[in-house]
Parts: sequence; C-alpha cells; structure tokens
Amino acid sequence: MSTRLDVMTQSQIVNQPPTADFIRNEGGLVKEDLVYVATIDAPVEKRQYLIDHGVDLTWAEYDLDTLRWERCLLSEGVADLLEELHAEGSFPYPFQAVPSQGELEWIEAQVRGETKRPKLPLWSYLVQADLERLEAVTGQLELRATAGSDTEQATPRKPRGTDPANTP
Repeated sequence: MSTRLDVMTQSQIVNQPPTADFIRNEGGLVKEDLVYVATIDAPVEKRQYLIDHGVDLTWAEYDLDTLRWERCLLSEGVADLLEELHAEGSFPYPFQAVPSQGELEWIEAQVRGETKRPKLPLWSYLVQADLERLEAVTGQLELRATAGSDTEQATPRKPRGTDPANTP
C-alpha cells in the first residue's frame, strides 16, 4: 500500500496558480495558468503520454483502486485540446476536470470587484472547487451578462470532461 500525499499540508502562500510553458505552433513560448484539477482514466504507464499532451502531473497520483490519475492539473487550453482530441478519437482516455478551489476564489474576488488575485495557500490550486459555490458564482456571472453589465467580467469556468456520466 502506498502513502498518499496530503496536499492540504501545502500551505505556502502563492500569488497565482501553478503555470506551465507550452511551445506555440509558430514558435516561442506561452505561459498558461493551470486552473483545472482533473482525473484521467488512463493506465499508469501512460504517464509520458499525458505529459506530452500538456497534462501537468507534478502533484498527481495514480490510484491503484480506481486505476486512474488523480489531481492532474490542466490549463484552459489543454482542457480544450483534450476534449477535441477525445471527440475525434485521438485521445482515448475519459477525463473529468473541475476548476481548482483557488480559481474559484479568484472568480469570486472578481465578482466582488477585485482586480488582483488573492494570495492563497498552494493547496487551494491542487483541489477541486466546491461545486455548489462554483454553480452560484457562475449563475451570478450569467445574470450580469444577460443584464448587460458593462463592467469587466470574470471568466466563468465550469466542469469539463469527456465522460458525461462521471463529470461532477
């Protein structure tokens, strides 16, 4: 039996979520925030395959009971890519991704009118957001949008994935 990492002990304060550098098609690097925490139903030996597709496994663990990767970090762009590739059959592994708790706190701060990300413990970017709070803030953003608010809007983020039966 392996010992699982308790990410709640990762209490150092950070100014932003973890990031990843990706190479653009036209050259150069682009830095993306890792705003989703995902589970991916891929075999343990597919670690490099996932990394090659932009999945950050720095904090991930493979669960031998469920046979899937947990706590994978994804950027918005990687989540888009995996959904597209899965739809066309090029990425065969179902995944479920939810914004991180830290990302939810940033969206809530924006709704309150704040313009800087709050300083948060690292663990908040390594666990999935509370779905009820996420739905509530997404509803607030949608109401503002339909009311025609011309204030700058936070980006509503919803759960993503390829397996609707398992998407939270």
